Amino acid sequence: MAPNPVVESIEPGGFNKVRLKVEDNVEDATHDAIIEVYNKIFGAFYSILPHITANDIKTATFQTEQLVKVARDLGCVHLVSSHVGNALLQYRQSLYKAILADPPRYLLALVLENDFICTESLIHIVGAYPYWPWPTERSALPEEMKRLIARKSQELDTEALEAERELFLLTITSPTPQNTIRTSILGSSCNSSATL
Repeated sequence: MAPNPVVESIEPGGFNKVRLKVEDNVEDATHDAIIEVYNKIFGAFYSILPHITANDIKTATFQTEQLVKVARDLGCVHLVSSHVGNALLQYRQSLYKAILADPPRYLLALVLENDFICTESLIHIVGAYPYWPWPTERSALPEEMKRLIARKSQELDTEALEAERELFLLTITSPTPQNTIRTSILGSSCNSSATL
């Protein structure tokens, strides 16, 4: 998009005293981006796969979010979900790092019905609950998702406590390796002195 000249000021004395400044028209850029998203979705009605960039995970995520938002509004997420999910999964290690940096952002995979991305995001969120160190606001999540995260976090805490209890009981009730060695040494020395 070419920058637009804008009149900055007109000084008294005629048109030769007009100052222009050049600035980008952000509204047109946003408008063009929205039209591009709608073109991708309307193309999906005719089995034309929407183009998602393959160069940068941040750009691909942004394009995916825009595409999913408009598709959800139009009620046609099913047309783009498999392609968009596959496009994100092609990033492999970069996708893992991006999910680690902001897992709530990738819960859009719920809408895409992509179990892998959704599970990876939930693992990070549940493991950190109630701490929220990510740039995406907690309020961006639906209430049912917040309840699921709280429930899964409580289950994880319960399982961790049970595992710690089991490990603790194992150290109390079973002989330690040092006690086993002492017993075997003392037992063999007692047996050898008895035979003498």
